[in-house]
Amino acid sequence: MAENTSTTGSGNGARWEEGLEETWRAVQESADGTLSVAAMIEDRRRHLRRLRGDVLGSVKRGMMRNLLVVADASQSMHDIDMRPTRMACVLETLPHFIRDFFSQNPISNVGLLETHDGRAYTMSGLSGSCARQLQAISQRKIIPSGEPSLQNVLLRAQQILGTAPAHASREVLIVYGSLSTCDPGDILDTIQALKNSRIKCSVIHLAAAVHICETLSRETGGRHVVALDEAHFKDVLLSFSVPPPGAAGSTVPTLLPMGFPKLETNGDGGPCVCCKLDSEPVCKVFSPSGYHCPRCKSKHCDLPTECRVCGLHLVSAPHIARSYHHLFPVAPFEEVKTHVIEEAAPSSTSGLLGIVCDGCDVPLSKNRSDVSYRCPKCSGLFCFECDTSIHEIIYNCPKCIAV
Repeated sequence: MAENTSTTGSGNGARWEEGLEETWRAVQESADGTLSVAAMIEDRRRHLRRLRGDVLGSVKRGMMRNLLVVADASQSMHDIDMRPTRMACVLETLPHFIRDFFSQNPISNVGLLETHDGRAYTMSGLSGSCARQLQAISQRKIIPSGEPSLQNVLLRAQQILGTAPAHASREVLIVYGSLSTCDPGDILDTIQALKNSRIKCSVIHLAAAVHICETLSRETGGRHVVALDEAHFKDVLLSFSVPPPGAAGSTVPTLLPMGFPKLETNGDGGPCVCCKLDSEPVCKVFSPSGYHCPRCKSKHCDLPTECRVCGLHLVSAPHIARSYHHLFPVAPFEEVKTHVIEEAAPSSTSGLLGIVCDGCDVPLSKNRSDVSYRCPKCSGLFCFECDTSIHEIIYNCPKCIAV
């Protein structure tokens, strides 16, 4: 009888148990005797940046997104091929995705759906508040049960996104673990309706490639990825925080009025409008500070948001700037060996400490990986930490700006 390589590893245990073996090998001892896991952290960051680099380039991207995240909460999410269970892995990774999404897309909206027992349920509606979505995840006690219904959750997503404005993209991200779906009708008709509504659907499957999921992603212009393990699932999920390339006709260019309110700290201390209308408000303490809409003067506790009274989009200048950087991303830096640079550089330019990083002024010879990064425009040299900060936080080369 042939051995099932999908569940059995090379040792005595299952394959998913091999991730616990020999993890101490990632710990290295530096020259000064301290312990470091720099090699493991660098590999993880480089792999994540490589995933995000696949979608970076000079392409048209939207600044505003409406994304619905669908979580499969069926009986199959009890499986333990992802530690401790699939459901626990999803609930642990989802808050990281929410934070990263609003960091990359501060003027966008996110909603949360779940499917189990053949039905679709709304965990949280579309909202631009990161705290509101994190609160919905932490308060929701999901017990996987029954079978999922892919068609029902797609119909619910179409109902929510159908009323979304045309100037923002409409996206659905499904985290699916079951190999089947319990649908009340023909799901192919639903997929065609989603395509006609310009709703892009992507699927991250936790078990295997399923034909209907591939068809859904292909017909609507999304992506279909099968997660290999917990680390790969987190990398793939975080890659969806970057705005996807916009297809022709997916959005309608529109002049959108926005308000830029200032933080006022001498108010009357009353509740804000957004929390007055919510059954479970995020801010439960009355505060004299708040943002007042420049059009109707209503008070709001956080930015960005949409005024509940007049519908004006309330943002700040940094939010616009952070949404704008995806249109002109920093080009990937070239990897070069540090010792090759020091040997080729003349002694008059290297100085006593050798060649230093153009970002933090730390000698590149102290870089444990012996790899430096060169900007293709200004030929500036940077260490790994500065290269990561430039591409994921600053979004500008400091030497190019100085020149």
